[in-house]
Amino acid sequence: MGRIPAGEKRDTPVVLEEEKRTRDGCLIWIESTVNIAYDENGEALGILGVSRDITARKRTEKLLSLAYERKRLNHFFNDLLDGVLPFEQDIYNRARQLRVNLPQSFTVCFCQVEDSRHSVGSEGQDMLLDEVADRLNRQDGLAAWNFSGGIGVICRLPLPYGGRQSEQAEAALCLKLLLEEFPGVRFSIGVADYSTSLADFNNRFRHAVTAARIGRRRREDSCIQYYEECGIDEIFDNFAGTREAEAFVRRVLGPLYDYDRDNGTELVETLSHILSRGTLREIADMMHIHPKTIAARKQRIEQILNISLDSFEERMTLGAALQIDKCRLDSGRVLTPSES
Repeated sequence: MGRIPAGEKRDTPVVLEEEKRTRDGCLIWIESTVNIAYDENGEALGILGVSRDITARKRTEKLLSLAYERKRLNHFFNDLLDGVLPFEQDIYNRARQLRVNLPQSFTVCFCQVEDSRHSVGSEGQDMLLDEVADRLNRQDGLAAWNFSGGIGVICRLPLPYGGRQSEQAEAALCLKLLLEEFPGVRFSIGVADYSTSLADFNNRFRHAVTAARIGRRRREDSCIQYYEECGIDEIFDNFAGTREAEAFVRRVLGPLYDYDRDNGTELVETLSHILSRGTLREIADMMHIHPKTIAARKQRIEQILNISLDSFEERMTLGAALQIDKCRLDSGRVLTPSES
């Protein structure tokens, strides 16, 4: 290789990192430390190199980088929700400082994530939420952050605003992306009402959370629910978390719940079907029992609650109590049995 000129002998090794594909098709990271070997006269003899697999280290570095990115986004959007940045210009300045993609026109979404393999609040569920947020943040036009058992999402909209169709297209793209990436996981995406101002970001986000909960109750599979289409369910959802709601459900349905508990019956379920379906025969076919059994249960319900199911006002009251109780159950609140 020839003599190295005086003063140019290189003793410092060169460290190279590169990603390679193995024979079985896997991608791994290799770190090579390369140095020049010299003889006693300082003449270069050749190159010495040592390589090692650093895939695990690179994976750890990537996870740390993603964790930092999530933390950065979480802090920014939670500050935004808490009103720490009251002025719109301050919000955009802070977003630029943190390199957060905050477009001028966007829709606010909240995504509930459910996987039967992981219970709410478990380590597995937390890891899944992190993976969902990371995947959304890799998609151009989206910014995602973790929030209370779900994922907040900002979806960039084209300018000028194209109305509901543009929001539908972005929400559908988001859901399609998640379903392809996470098969077997249920996603309920709530979409807030549109606004051009960041001043009401907190309200818009709360509306998205409400829509996601309502969509989850209305559909058994993954879905998109728009806040503007929540209807009366919005009132039930907001009221369900109050003490008055618990007292109302206890007053209207408590005796029926107690009877089911003490006798192993299904009168509450039967009542729900009676209120939501047509004839007794249709209810019987759905529940796979005889119509006379449904008729007998109807009479028993009327006796226990001291009401008439032929009364429109009574049916409205019972329907409202059932819907509020369903909201309570979805949020983890359970009606406690009455004291004997």
